[in-house]
Order: sequence, then structure tokens, then C-alpha cells
Amino acid sequence: MNSSYSPYLFRISDPSSPFITNNKSLTIEAGVTIYVDDGISINNWNDLIINGTSDNHVKITSNSGTPAAGDWSHLYAGTGDYTTSISYLDIEYYSYIQLYGTGSCDITDSTFSNFSTTGINSTRNAPVNIFYCTIDGSGSGDRGIYLHHAILSVTDIVSFSVIKNCSYGVGMQGKAYAEITYTDFINNQNQNVYGSSSADLTLTNNYWDYTDTDVNSGNYDSKLKINTNNLTGTITWSPYSTSQVSGAGPR
Repeated sequence: MNSSYSPYLFRISDPSSPFITNNKSLTIEAGVTIYVDDGISINNWNDLIINGTSDNHVKITSNSGTPAAGDWSHLYAGTGDYTTSISYLDIEYYSYIQLYGTGSCDITDSTFSNFSTTGINSTRNAPVNIFYCTIDGSGSGDRGIYLHHAILSVTDIVSFSVIKNCSYGVGMQGKAYAEITYTDFINNQNQNVYGSSSADLTLTNNYWDYTDTDVNSGNYDSKLKINTNNLTGTITWSPYSTSQVSGAGPR
């Protein structure tokens, strides 16, 4: 998708089949804006390359005159051994993003906001790497990031990011193993990290919206809002930051 033809409008003629499906490699150039009609789902079953730059982002947003969370449905990315590479994307007013596949998946310097369900949902059997991103539920999002894996060898990495204004920050399920470091958790109403996972978790050098230094092995779960009830692996949470992380979020 070339910036020379931007903006684009994703629209369908048959409301009973609100899907836009692409089975070929899709590259979106810096500076492209895409407006999406209400209820539409975007399914990309091949490589997805979004090449925004620091001074020329890619934007995917609602086509509504009065946009709201969940206006358009979802973006499906990847299946099989295909590549997902996203940089400097601003995406908003959707329901959720679903990541599939076994190929590489790297998301950097992007902002996910005003979603109604999940900012980024990964059920891949390969890692997802999220660096320098902001996931902002804007008070309407249920989960910032949700990680669900069936195999223990997968390691997801979230670093130098901001996860805020969600009901839950990061959810884990199955055998999801994650290294979440140098990330700000801000104003997540219920839990910052929760779920049902048997894998070990590394949760170090994060800001948990808690500024006191009185956290210890006996109270870290309640004070940092890490729900350990169904997280049965080893959780490494110390050291933690009592102030917001310098450099977290898009650069």
C-alpha cells in the first residue's frame, strides 16, 4: 500500500460477510492512513510488513464520524511460517489484534489505543517481540496483551513499553513464558499481570504504578497487582522501579 494513494478506505458491500481477506504478502509504506468501516474484520494470511518511520507513521483508524472503541472488529496477522513486522503503527478504535503463525513477529515503536477487547492477542507457537510500544485501553480495553501458547519453548519479550488504562495489563495462559522488563504498568484497574500459566516469568525493572519501597516476597503480588493464584511457575519480580521507566514507549 503506497503513500501516494493514501488515505485508503476499507469498505464492504455485503454486511453479512464483513471480512477483508488477503492471502498475499502485504507491505504498508510509511505515511499511509487506512480508514475502516464499522464491523469490518481484516484477515491477512501471509507476510504483514508495516513500515512506518519515526516522523511518518502508519495509521489504521475508524471511519466513523464519532469513533468509539470496537468500531471495527479485528486484524488477523500471520499463519504458518510467515513474517509479521510492525513499526511506527498507530492503530485505534478496534476490538482486538490476533497474532498467529510460526514465523518471526516483531512489533516496535507503535501505539495501540481505544480497543474494546485486547490490544495484542498472541496464540502463536513462536515468540512475539514487543519493544517501545504503548498499549492504551483508554478505559475501555479489557486486556492490554494476552499470551497463550501450547509449547513451553516459546519466549515472548515485552520491553520498554507502556501498558495502561486497561482492566488487566498482561494475561498469560497455557505454557506462555514471558520476559517483561523495563515496562510501565499504569492505571490498570484489576491486575497488572494475571492468568493461568505453568511457565516461569521474568518481570524485572518494571514500574507497577507503585512508588513505595516496601515490597517483598510476601506481599509483591498484592502491592504490584500480580495475580499469582494460577501462575504456577517461578516469578522473578525484583528489582522493580518506583518511578516510570525512562525511554518506555515509542521513540
